[in-house]
Amino acid sequence: MAVDGENIFNAAKRQAILDRLYTTFPQLAIFVETWYLDPSPLWYYLNDHVVAIIWSREGIQQGDVIATFLFSNIYAPILENIYRRTSPLCSTMQLFAILDDITFTAPVHLLSAIFVICTEELSTINIRTVPRKSHILTSPEDRHLLPDDLDPQIQIHTDGISILGTAIGSDDFVAEFLNAKLQQTEALLIKVNRIPSLQSRYQILKLSINSRLRHLLRSLSSSRPQLATFVSRLINSPRDFSCRPFIFKNLRMLFRFSSPCPLLMQEWGYYLFNTWLQRHT
Repeated sequence: MAVDGENIFNAAKRQAILDRLYTTFPQLAIFVETWYLDPSPLWYYLNDHVVAIIWSREGIQQGDVIATFLFSNIYAPILENIYRRTSPLCSTMQLFAILDDITFTAPVHLLSAIFVICTEELSTINIRTVPRKSHILTSPEDRHLLPDDLDPQIQIHTDGISILGTAIGSDDFVAEFLNAKLQQTEALLIKVNRIPSLQSRYQILKLSINSRLRHLLRSLSSSRPQLATFVSRLINSPRDFSCRPFIFKNLRMLFRFSSPCPLLMQEWGYYLFNTWLQRHT
């Protein structure tokens, strides 16, 4: 079961964030208070290009270099409380969390109780769980074991779910997931092509496209045929864009300095290098 919280980073109690900091890292208090003790101005453009301000009074500021640290600092005791209350329910229950993503493995008949515990603990720092964005993956044979009091808005899946940017489930589900990811990557390449700044293009390729591909290749088993098909199609996809100078220059740098998959990068780099040689000899 994957539990979703509503607007977690912006909803957490700011005073609770500071109180936790005073206890755990008091040496940082004066510095953090400079930015979080008073409401923070968030600027945005209206349709007529007038600059307006929203005053942020709760949560952390996304983009702040210490925002992840502040959130994790207040979130850690909440996760500990959730685990302390859920682990007695079943000795094989496991809890996994990466920042605001909480995932459990447990017998299906316990999932309602686990979701209630999560809801209660997260509410102590002003975070609400969102049943309609929470997901359960179970087998078709065990679906009838789901508790009657389970929130009806929680989505039930028997083929697979997308979690933490990757896929868990049947071969057909993984294949469909990877096909959607490939289409998203190709669409993003087209958008990047329209950006005037060469530096911005490179940064998006390196920090966004490359990071997502690295995560996929790292999180899925290389023995799955669906991943081999995905890699094969991915190798060919830059050929539609490599004739454009910025793609060639940026991808050549990308392959040289940060490679999510050596074989994949060698194929891309080899093709682009040969294309360059043919055009310049």
